[in-house]
Amino acid sequence: MLSDFSYTMISPINGGGDFFNTCNQILDFQTQEYEVCVQDMLFLPGAWQNVRNEYNTFKLLTANVWNNKGVDQWMTNEWEAYPELIKKSYKSKQHREIEFTLKPDFYYDRRVFVQAINDALIAGVAEDSVKNPSLIKLNGFFVYDSTEIHSKDSPDKKHHTMVTGKVRFIASDPLKITRIEFCKELSFLLGITSMLTAHIPSLKHGWEIELSNIDLHRNNLTLIWVLADFVGTTMIGNMKLPILRMVPIQAGSGLFEHSIFALQNYVPVKRQQIQNLGISIRDKIHGCNNESLITLDRIIITLHFRLRHR
Repeated sequence: MLSDFSYTMISPINGGGDFFNTCNQILDFQTQEYEVCVQDMLFLPGAWQNVRNEYNTFKLLTANVWNNKGVDQWMTNEWEAYPELIKKSYKSKQHREIEFTLKPDFYYDRRVFVQAINDALIAGVAEDSVKNPSLIKLNGFFVYDSTEIHSKDSPDKKHHTMVTGKVRFIASDPLKITRIEFCKELSFLLGITSMLTAHIPSLKHGWEIELSNIDLHRNNLTLIWVLADFVGTTMIGNMKLPILRMVPIQAGSGLFEHSIFALQNYVPVKRQQIQNLGISIRDKIHGCNNESLITLDRIIITLHFRLRHR
């Protein structure tokens, strides 16, 4: 077998997260010791779900209170006009939170996305009312208000339509003290924050945002892990995993940081004869996670094998 060679692995469409390629000959890594690195990688931005497991949470919570002559007063909208009260506000003894998860999926339509959030709110609030009938009630929903403007210059209106409008949060509890807070990935998609590392605010009754600021094509995945079944394990924290490479992804654009491949990181290949090569791509490796990243498009990975010199 050659002392060094390249091998390009191509995933099937819709199967880029976990795939196998069969080589046209048996690769003998048993006679001599080899090592391998990821030489190049190609995928389309947005090839993965924009809402994924563990990055799909949000919650309803009560507003803060302030001390009004020894009595806790809810920080409803009229009191939030006074910055000095906001600074002095604190969580009430009645403070509570209800957690929700949004169904993982590829969301392309803003109306569908907002409706999915509302559906999760309806189901979660109903379940909470049964479990905690005596606790303070929280409830809310989003209003999707849009207008379609068609171009007058073209007879083909379907391809020349601009949608304008707003999405508004309505706290539907009697006191209007319900707030809603999204995880950083959902906040980024909704345009609540401009970067994944920004502070995430709780949204109060009447909060609104322009539809143009909700960008479901905005990438909210910043790192992927490439694992392989033909390499030895690497220590990562308190885990041992067959890691080929970790690949940083640019937030927003979804492009990977191509410059990292200028620094080749070789890992040992298992000492055995191999014909089937398996790749698994994950967005998280903590805990007992075994879920591969769900993708819509092909992923192409070029590997470089070479003899290992000690």
